[in-house]
Amino acid sequence: MNDKEIIIVPDIPSDRVDKIIPVLYDELSRSSSQQLIEDGLVLVNGNPCNKKTVVKSGDEIAITLP
Repeated sequence: MNDKEIIIVPDIPSDRVDKIIPVLYDELSRSSSQQLIEDGLVLVNGNPCNKKTVVKSGDEIAITLP
């Protein structure tokens, strides 16, 4: 498995993690990001999250791609 870490930059407004991932990582759709979240493959600031988790500027999203 490969890890992909994304740092939320200041000019991205706060939003749900399942909406932010496809904006920052073009290769993932919203539905695929939701599946990764449900599978426990997405962490926000090192913690498991759900699709409704809100991320803000400076938060770190770590995605483990299968």
